[in-house]
Amino acid sequence: MAIDINYSETRGPNVAAFLRSDPALSCFFPICMSSFMANKHFLCEFLPWALSKSQQPRIIIGDYMERHNLMAFEAMAESEAVAKTTRRGHKITKAIWAVLSGIKQPGTMLVQSSREVIETSNGQSIVSTIRDYAAKNECFNSDMEQQIARMVRHTQRFSLRAPEKADRGVMARLREYMIEEVAFFLALYQEGYTTEIYPGRDMKILQKMAAGSY
Repeated sequence: MAIDINYSETRGPNVAAFLRSDPALSCFFPICMSSFMANKHFLCEFLPWALSKSQQPRIIIGDYMERHNLMAFEAMAESEAVAKTTRRGHKITKAIWAVLSGIKQPGTMLVQSSREVIETSNGQSIVSTIRDYAAKNECFNSDMEQQIARMVRHTQRFSLRAPEKADRGVMARLREYMIEEVAFFLALYQEGYTTEIYPGRDMKILQKMAAGSY
């Protein structure tokens, strides 16, 4: 598999540094556990290239945040959802370390659960801030609602059901997911991880955040 950069999805003040042959950025790589990103064959191709772009790489499994999907779309209790995603996260972490064992990578490297970002005191403080901000800022709240609607329309687990037909419990759970997702990126940004390497599209609300729209 050849690694290609999609320039339409590569944006921000660090792009020039990222594209250099010897970048020295503190990058983070979120691994979506319900996508092809958790496939070992993909990891074998992607990780060596991604690590070459970062001086202090940080790989973060989206296991803990995935609990929201199980609760929203599969009516699973939170304790059961956390247990299931944690088990899956451990398997993905083992696969990642198996790939990393064959890579010579200088500097500090972390492989973490998203829970280790969100459940810190700073992470929880940011979650509260985002929740309050959404209640006060009409533009941000509208963008959040639109993003949630896209999640409902595009998930295969919901059989492409229209957002207006989703019950309130599902929409409320996905709102919590969105608040946590935004807080996750802000927490990493505050720690100096200003560059994300992700094989896909960022959510529009994150693009607007990065552009300073709010």
